[in-house]
Amino acid sequence: MSLGTAMFTGISGISTFGNAMNVIGDNIANVNTIGFKGSSSQFGALLSTTMTTSGANSIQVGHGVYLAGVQTNFTQGSFQSTGSSTDMAIQGNGFFVVRDPSVGTNFYTRAGSFTQDLNGNLVNTLGDIVQGFNQITKTGAVSDVNVISMQSSPPKVSTNFTLGANLDSTAQPITGGAAALATALAATPPNPPTPTYSTTFDLFDAQGNRVTMTANFWNTGVPGTVTAPGVNTDWAYQLVPPTGDAITGGTGTLEFDGSGTLVGVNSTAALNTTNPTLAITPPGANPSPINITWNAFDNAGHPTITSYAASSGTISLTQDGYTSGALKGLQVNTSGVLSGVYTNGQTVPLYQLQLANFADPFGLNRISGTLYSQTATSGQPINGLANSGGLGSIQGNTLELSNVDLATEFVNMVQTQEGYQANSKIITTSDSMTQTILGIIR
Repeated sequence: MSLGTAMFTGISGISTFGNAMNVIGDNIANVNTIGFKGSSSQFGALLSTTMTTSGANSIQVGHGVYLAGVQTNFTQGSFQSTGSSTDMAIQGNGFFVVRDPSVGTNFYTRAGSFTQDLNGNLVNTLGDIVQGFNQITKTGAVSDVNVISMQSSPPKVSTNFTLGANLDSTAQPITGGAAALATALAATPPNPPTPTYSTTFDLFDAQGNRVTMTANFWNTGVPGTVTAPGVNTDWAYQLVPPTGDAITGGTGTLEFDGSGTLVGVNSTAALNTTNPTLAITPPGANPSPINITWNAFDNAGHPTITSYAASSGTISLTQDGYTSGALKGLQVNTSGVLSGVYTNGQTVPLYQLQLANFADPFGLNRISGTLYSQTATSGQPINGLANSGGLGSIQGNTLELSNVDLATEFVNMVQTQEGYQANSKIITTSDSMTQTILGIIR
C-alpha cells in the first residue's frame, strides 16, 4: 500500500471534518432562529483494504472517513412569551401543518410565528397557510385557516333573562293593595302608583337592537291572588318595554313565604313555580318579536328573587342575547382551538389546528424556512390534534426558540478543528516521507 493512499486518507478526513464544521456553523448561525432544530454529524469509516491473509487473521488498513449522515436533534426548545396572539409553540411531539399555495404541497414546521395576510389566511413568514378543521361549518375536512368570512359575529336574540334582586319586605305597602293596582294598570292611560322598587335591564332583538326594559315592583302587603299555607306577602310586577313596543305577559305577581323566599309566580288557586314568559313586539310592518323567559327560578329550582328585611336592590342581571360584533383578536388554547374574540363580548371557536407526527422524524427532509417535507424514510404523516394520539399541547402567545446550545457547539467546533488539523498533518507527513524516498535516488 503506497504513501499516496495515506494522502487520500488525510484528504477524506479534511473533507469530512470540513463538512462537519459546516454543520456546526449552521447550528451557530441559527441559534436565534424560531423553531430551529440543531443537527449533528455522523461519521463512518471507509471500506478497508485487506493487505495479507494469514490463516484466520488478516491485515486490514482503512481508507479514511466519510460523512455518513447529518442527524437532526428534535429535543424541545425553550419558550419565549410574546405579545402576539397568533404566536404558537408546541410543547411535546408534533409539527404544525402548513400548505404552500403555489404548489399545493404540505410542509411541516415547529416555528409557530404566524400572522394574518391580506386575504385572512393564517400564514407563516413564507406565506404558507396553516391547516386546521373549521369549527363553524363542522365539515370534518382539513382546510386553510382563513378568518376572512369570520370578521363579524352575528347578533343573537334574547331568549332568557335572570334578575337577581331583593325586594324589601319592610317597605310600605301601596294603598288599596293588589286590587287597586290592577285597576290603575288597566286604566287608559295607566296611572299606577309610584313603584316600591324599579330597575332597568337590556335585551336584544333578532337584529341586535338593544331593547331597554324597565321592571317595576309594588309591595301589595298581603296575599292577593292566592291564599295558601306559608304565603305571607305578594308583590306585583310590571315589565315595561321601550315606548312604541307592545308586550304580552308583562304583568303578574310574586308570592313569598314568611322567610322571604319566593314560592310562586302568577299563582291562582295554588302556588305556581313555572317561570313566566313574555313577548315583546317592536313597531313596524315586519316586526321581529322577542319571546323570552324570565328565570325567577333557576335550573335547580332555586328562586332568584328574595323579599328580606333589607333595602331593595338588584344583585345580578344576566341575559343570553347580544348585538353584532367585529373581530378584534384571536386566541388559541392548549388543544389548538383558535377562537375569535369579538367586540360584542363573544369568544367563538373558529378552527382547530392540525398537527402531524412521523414514524421516523429523523428521516424528514429539511428545507429552507425551518420547514420539513416528508420522505420515504420518514413515512407518511400521522395527522391528529393537540393533546391526543401522543401529540403535544399548543401554547399561545409563545414561540419555541432554537434548541442549539452554544457551549456544546463551541466544544464541537474545537474538536472538529483539531481533527481537521490532524488530518492535514497526515498529508504533510506523507509528503515528507515521499520526499525522503525520492532523495534516495539522487
